[in-house]
Amino acid sequence: MNRDDHKALPLIKRLIRDYVWRQRTRLALALLCMVVVAGATAANAWIMQPVLDDIFIRHNQRMLHVLPFAILIIALVSGAANYGQIVLMRYVGQRIVTTMQIDLFRHLLGSDLTLFNNESSGQLISRFTNDIRLIHGAVSNLLVASAKQALTLIFLLGVMLHQNWQLTLLSFAV
Repeated sequence: MNRDDHKALPLIKRLIRDYVWRQRTRLALALLCMVVVAGATAANAWIMQPVLDDIFIRHNQRMLHVLPFAILIIALVSGAANYGQIVLMRYVGQRIVTTMQIDLFRHLLGSDLTLFNNESSGQLISRFTNDIRLIHGAVSNLLVASAKQALTLIFLLGVMLHQNWQLTLLSFAV
């Protein structure tokens, strides 16, 4: 760890404690929605084997009527969960931004007048808008995308191992 990492770690802990932790219930619901989306993606991949085997190879007419409805249900569940996750994370992000801006404004109201003499008004406005928006973007976009993709990878790996663990291990070896 370099010197800047030691400065950043307490700041990250404070941001999580003061702003993110307050939204833990909505974050947990958003995480649940991400798990459902990842599970639906894996279910979509898992259901392709019966589509290929039963419909195209065995010409099973009954499966021709059942599987499209299963695919539709999976798509609806995935879409609803994805929508829920997006709405929840946008709400959480907006609440965090709002709380940070209110706290920053309160801090400015109680600040010494030398702060206003030493800092330009453009820098203060930039902190109010741009810096907080950067934090919002990092929380809502980077973390969400990383978590969603990691969960999808885990679920798809589970499907691969369930369907043919030898071929899965061979593909990883290659």
